Amino acid sequence: MIQNVSQKNDRTVEAENINKLNYSWSFDFETDSGSHSSTEITEGVLKTDGAASGTWISDLRIISSNATECEIRVKGETIPGTLFYLSVNDGVDYQALTLNTKKDLSPGANLKIKVELNSASTQIYGLVLLYS
Repeated sequence: MIQNVSQKNDRTVEAENINKLNYSWSFDFETDSGSHSSTEITEGVLKTDGAASGTWISDLRIISSNATECEIRVKGETIPGTLFYLSVNDGVDYQALTLNTKKDLSPGANLKIKVELNSASTQIYGLVLLYS
C-alpha cells in the first residue's frame, strides 16, 4: 500500500502558479474519461492503445466566466512530440498550447483539452490546466 502511494506521488504534476492564474483543472487518469481515438487510460496512464499515435479529448468542462489565458503542465514519459490543445467553445476550434508557457486565449467558457500522442512509448501520468 505504501509503495502504491509513493508511486502515485511520483506521478503528481507540479503546477507552481508563477503566472498567477486563478483556476485549475487536473487529470490524474485514475479513471477513464473523455473520448479516445487509438488511446486508452489504464492504471493511471494515458497512452496509445499500441498504435503509433492517437488522440484523447477530455470531457466538457463548463466554467462560470470566460477563460482568457491558460498554461498546461504535464507529467509523464516520452512527452516530446506530444501536442496539446485547448478549446473554449466545446471543441469547435482548438488553440495549440506549449507546455509550461502562458497562452492568451480567445475568450470562452466551454473547455475541452485535446492531446495528440505521436509515439507509442508516450505515457502521461497527470495533466493540469491552469487558467484565468
